[in-house]
Amino acid sequence: MNHLAHLYLARDNDHLLVGGFLGDFVKGRQYGARPPSIERGIALHRSIDAFTDRNALVATARRSLPPSMYRVSGIVTDIVFDQCLARCWRHHHAMTLNTFDRDVFQRLLRSDHLSFYPDNALSVCKNMQAYRSLLRTVDDDYVERSLLNIARRLKRGSEFFNSGSLSQLGPKLPYVEQIFDEFFASLKDFVDNWLSENPD
Repeated sequence: MNHLAHLYLARDNDHLLVGGFLGDFVKGRQYGARPPSIERGIALHRSIDAFTDRNALVATARRSLPPSMYRVSGIVTDIVFDQCLARCWRHHHAMTLNTFDRDVFQRLLRSDHLSFYPDNALSVCKNMQAYRSLLRTVDDDYVERSLLNIARRLKRGSEFFNSGSLSQLGPKLPYVEQIFDEFFASLKDFVDNWLSENPD
């Protein structure tokens, strides 16, 4: 899952929120580098990613994508699922997406949280706040724009994400979108169970 889903699944808990954001930036074992409640958020982020990676619905969706993209098909499904969540946001959260976007970055960037961020994570977080990135998830060009941005950061990324491959991807996306509701319901159940089994 991508940023919007991880922030949503933090369940309005500030330390889970920070850990959920940091999960893409902090690697390896934690060993008390941050408060246990934030490390719990990082662990939840990793568990969400592992659940997604081994989910049968997601595996089927990944196989439906162009064969040339198979090695990066998990990236594609993550991006598409975030757009699906954004577009049906009112069914999942009492806040509007606009309000959630403002609220979540105010909480992430509280002064008492800043020391927990690696420099690159803090820079990305501030840029996302300034750009209103979560709101842009609903844009028609969000998937293509995101994948082209990833291509610039990924080794050999332009081999996977370019104008030719993206034109082949477009017709495949409706199938990925169709599985979102069923998959996301199972993911929310997984998170509920994980939080019960891993109390703060």
